[in-house]
Amino acid sequence: MHTYNQKIIIVLVIAIALLFLPGNMRLMALGPTSLIIVLMLDRRTAQRDLHALTGALASVDTIVGGRRFVGRESLLVETRMVSGDRRILRFDQICRTNKGQWFLLRGESIRGSGCSAVKEVEALTEPEARAWFAHKPEKYRELFGAPELA
Repeated sequence: MHTYNQKIIIVLVIAIALLFLPGNMRLMALGPTSLIIVLMLDRRTAQRDLHALTGALASVDTIVGGRRFVGRESLLVETRMVSGDRRILRFDQICRTNKGQWFLLRGESIRGSGCSAVKEVEALTEPEARAWFAHKPEKYRELFGAPELA
């Protein structure tokens, strides 16, 4: 398996080799080569975005309402994308401390940077956490048990 840098070098070598093709053939080969480059860069951006989302919790060490929330001692339960434009990803993550306290982490990341910034940490009650999973019955059962039938 080639590393990302090795793949870039291979594509650049192919692109340089294309310069020596006759005119029409060069134009025909340029499209697929450009597509390969774009797909590789998009994949790398997606990998960095995932790293930013999964790494946000680790940076949390804050006090909210007299209680300390430490990300390294907490579990990321779910991430929801709040909005995402071409440049900035905004997300909410619901997390639970090892002691069972639920909290909401709001953050953002510049696309492709691999880094995230925590904008807000909010303590949640169990009913608020339950409401977060109201439209995900399987996840709700996994976390809270079977809900009471109405």
